[in-house]
Parts: sequence; structure tokens; C-alpha cells
Amino acid sequence: MLKLAKLDIPSGALKLAGGAGAAQVIAALGMPVLSRIYTPADFGVLGVFMATVTIAAVFVTGRYEAAIPLPNRDGEAWSLLKLALCLSFLTQAALALLLLFWCPAVWQPQGRLIWLLPVGIMLMTVITATEFWLNRKGKFDLVAKSRVAGAAVLLAAQILFGLAGLGSGGLLLGFVLGLLATAAINLGKSIKTRPAEAAGVPEAARRYARFPRYLLAAQVFNSGANHLPTLALGAYFGTAAAGLYTMGNRALAVLDMISTAAGQVFYPRAARQYNDAGECRDLYGKTARGLGVAALAVFPLTCLALPDVFGFVLGREWRGAGELARWLCPMFFMRFIVSPVSALFYIAGRQHLYLYRQVLLFALVLAGLYAGVRCQSVFVAVGLYSLSYVVSYLIDGIVSFNLAGGNKKNQESEVRSQKSEVRSQKLKAGMRTRRIMLSSDPIIQNARIAASIFSNMGSGVWVPWALKKLFL
Repeated sequence: MLKLAKLDIPSGALKLAGGAGAAQVIAALGMPVLSRIYTPADFGVLGVFMATVTIAAVFVTGRYEAAIPLPNRDGEAWSLLKLALCLSFLTQAALALLLLFWCPAVWQPQGRLIWLLPVGIMLMTVITATEFWLNRKGKFDLVAKSRVAGAAVLLAAQILFGLAGLGSGGLLLGFVLGLLATAAINLGKSIKTRPAEAAGVPEAARRYARFPRYLLAAQVFNSGANHLPTLALGAYFGTAAAGLYTMGNRALAVLDMISTAAGQVFYPRAARQYNDAGECRDLYGKTARGLGVAALAVFPLTCLALPDVFGFVLGREWRGAGELARWLCPMFFMRFIVSPVSALFYIAGRQHLYLYRQVLLFALVLAGLYAGVRCQSVFVAVGLYSLSYVVSYLIDGIVSFNLAGGNKKNQESEVRSQKSEVRSQKLKAGMRTRRIMLSSDPIIQNARIAASIFSNMGSGVWVPWALKKLFL
């Protein structure tokens, strides 16, 4: 039996994984019930709603929340949290006004429930930002508990609303109520752990301006690549196909709980180590090796059994979701190993490289889905989508490994600048000593008095600049 103790997975990651695992168990237990209350088309509407919320939640905060683990002082980190939440509130107010006059066609099946969209986006940003803060403070157990509570509320609400005959609206309302429960718990705990003094929000915004400059666009491309299949399958193959894909993707997301938790623990630890030592390759290696062993132990058998498991647990009509999930397994395998350690792009200040990688990923995903649509095959579209992510994660792993070793050129430049500063300080000290020695000479003292007199007579016009510089 594989022992987690031998995988170099931190205890904090195990706490987060335990909470995420419990939340996923709740979701898994509810899937057979939900699949018999709702239709694949209902899940397709939910998939479009979740995709919109997730993409927009990345865009509205400027990605300032991703910088919360980096500052040395809690006050500055708290200012970043406030900045992210303020930006989210302002943008959602603007979105609510926009919905009064215009509603895109892809959102029209949601009807009046479209007003849940700004609420869901705001709650998603609160959850993301507060989780970064709580992870920085080491409150991993609180994050785990809030996830379990949110999953329980989500499932109970979706079942009740489904039995009440609300259709796809029941899934949307349950999803938003689950977000509300998690956001309320996280926000309350974050307020209790806020620092006594906080840095200025404008100063924090200027210092971490690289995050909106590069990560904003990068995360928009990333979220677009993640959720483009749901939108494309719903548009070209129908909401039923989108629903099967959503269910398959949702089931495989259960396997992400350990890697996601490991990444949330790795980020603040690696940031501290990188700031102190200039590199964190040992921590990177331990984390990646542990996740790799766990992935090899779990994914092969899971991939083989998916169609039969879906057909047995959810019903025969959902076997297609298992077939689609099998094509997604290579992508989830690489994500399991690489995604947790990709925070090196943030830590090393190489956000522009992360942007380039996301642009490449989006282009590959778009090309793969286009080929699938041209072939009129859902499986070709999903398979090429998975392959796009495999290529992207391979590049991500290589680059982040190099970044974990630190930047030797920057370190050498820093050493040279430190030596230059030492020489400058010695030179200044020598000049001060010389001036003190000269000031005790009576001839020099008389010259200083004369220079002062001439300076007062003509605002310094008659006193040569060098004389003023030397004696005044």
C-alpha cells in the first residue's frame, strides 16, 4: 500500500486534501441522485453558468489575490486582499447595470436566474482571495472545513430545488448557495486574523502591478482554455453533449484534491524559501516526486474503469460521460503533477513567461476544438483538447524547474551591486573624514568665512561653484 508519509506531502496539504476529499465525497454521493433528478441538458446549463463565473472571477480582481502569499509583512498582504475584493465589487455592480440592457445569447437559457451571475462571480472572488490569505496564515483546517460546508449546502439545495421541479434553475441556485456558505465562513475567519496595521492599498497596487499587467491576461486565457470545451460542445453538439462533458470533468476533478492542496501549501513555503535562499529546487523536487508517485498509483486503473463506473453508478445514459472522461485522463495526470509547482512563475517574478504559456495553450485548445467540430466528433474534440494540455504542462514543468534553481545572472548582478555600494560607502566615509580634518585648519576656516560673505552678497553669483561645493 502506498504510504503518504513517503511522498513528501506536507501535513498542511493533507489537511486541505482531507477537506477537499470530504467535499468531493459529498458531491460523489449526490451524483447518483442528481443524475436521476436532472437531465444532461440541465447540467449543460449549469456548465455554461459555472464556466462564465469562473472566467469572470479571474478577470475582475486583476489577479492581485495571487500575490497575497508573497509580501514579507501581513499588513501588505491584507491590503492586497482588500484591493481584490474592492475591484470585484465595483465590476459586479457594473455588470448588474449592463444586464439591465443586454444579455448574450449563451446566457438566455438561464432566464431570470441570469441575475445570479454577478452574485456568483462576487462570491467566487471572495472565496479565492480569502483562501490565499488563510493559507498564508497556515489556517489550512479552516479552509478545509469551509469547503466541506459549501459542498454540503450545495448538494442539499440542488436536491431540494430539483424535487421542487425547478429544473436547471435548481442546479444554479444550489451552486450559488454553496458558494455563499464557503465565502461567508472564509471571510469571517479572515477578518478575525487580520493584522493590526495594514499597508496602503495604492502602494500595494503599484508594487505588484505585474500581476494585473501579465497574470490578468494569462488567467483569462487559462480560464478560457479550461471552459471553452463546455461552451463549444454546447454550441455545436448540443447541451446534452456539454452535460456529459461537464459530468465527466466533474468526476475526474475528485483526483485533483491532493494536488490542489499540495499547491496551496507549496506556494507560501516556496515563496519564503526563494526570498531567503534565492532558490527552492529541493522543495520543488520533493513536491513533484511525491505527486508523481501518487499519480502513477491512481490514474491508470481509474482511466480503464471510468465508463463502467459511470454506467453502474449514474445510469446507462451517463456511460458516455465516462468515455469522455477517459480521453481527459492524460490531461488530469499531467495537471496532478505540474500544476501545484507552477507557482514558480509568480515567485520568481516571471509572470510574462506564464502569459506566453497561456497564450500558447489557448491557441492549441482552440485548434483542437476546431478540428473536432470540423470532424463532427465529440471524442476528437475532447481528445485533442486533452493533448493540448499535455503539451502545455510539459513546457510548464521544464520552465518551472529551471526557475526553481534561481536566476544566476540576477544573483551575480546583485552581488556586483552590493560590492559597488560598499565601495561607494567607503568613498563617502573617506571624504567625510577629509572634510573633518580640513575644517580644523585655520586657513580653511578663513576661506569658508570669505566664501560665505561673497555668497550672501550676490546669491552666490560671485562665488565659483567649486568654491561653494568645497567650503559651504
